[in-house]
Amino acid sequence: MREPAAPSPRGRRPPPLTPPGDLGLNHLSQAPEPLVRAILLTLCDDERVKSRALRYFNRLLQFEEAAEGGGPEDLRSPTSGVPAKNARKRRKTGNPRICVQCDAIFVDEENELGVCRYHAGIMQLFDVTKIEAGWDGTDGTDDDDTDANRAAFPDAFRWLCCNVEGSRPGCRRGRHEANPELSLKGRGSGSQESSLERDPLQLDGGLAADESEEEVEDEEEESGPAIDQSSSSGNGSLKPRQMPGDRPLERRSASRDEAKRRDEGGSSRKT
Repeated sequence: MREPAAPSPRGRRPPPLTPPGDLGLNHLSQAPEPLVRAILLTLCDDERVKSRALRYFNRLLQFEEAAEGGGPEDLRSPTSGVPAKNARKRRKTGNPRICVQCDAIFVDEENELGVCRYHAGIMQLFDVTKIEAGWDGTDGTDDDDTDANRAAFPDAFRWLCCNVEGSRPGCRRGRHEANPELSLKGRGSGSQESSLERDPLQLDGGLAADESEEEVEDEEEESGPAIDQSSSSGNGSLKPRQMPGDRPLERRSASRDEAKRRDEGGSSRKT
């Protein structure tokens, strides 16, 4: 007597890898390669996504070639400001990643603190005259503050965190990050002081290495009253800032006392 055949797996729906609604980029990074390829090809229906995908694909190929010792050694991001290390030493273990903060290619083994330079603020349109009208096939009547214009004409924009042109390297230093959900880029305020300074993980913040001491002094002069750190109490006291040409407060007080004594002496002689 024959045993009943096992039911065919066809028609059965495999259990989901994770419940719907709980998916995130971490799940996508661990998805099987055929699924990732299918998603990527579908997203390339958008010409902008297609252009970016092909650009990254070409850069990754160059990175792999350089890691094998047959390509250029300097594959840093044009805005990262961090020189690439010897290409023969770059590929040790792990796969190459693309930093969403500075656009550089990196491997986890060499992702040290300070290798990534990013901007804590956002870009804002500053000089519309630097944008070529109709360069992308439009009639120029659309909004100029677009991602396409940021990429094509970065100097028409300024970073609010440090007030420099869009093509300038980042004003903050940290580690590379490949997950957009964990990116520190754009998390700061619009001022020079980033909200990252108040973050418990403030090691990823800090001033850029090329910021001069003169710029810091200029900011301190514009910030208002200075704190006198030499106070004997140790708590610091507010000390009015003197303008150029002003006499010290002690000299002014002595002059007033001397004038008062002269007036009193003259009055006594008259009497």
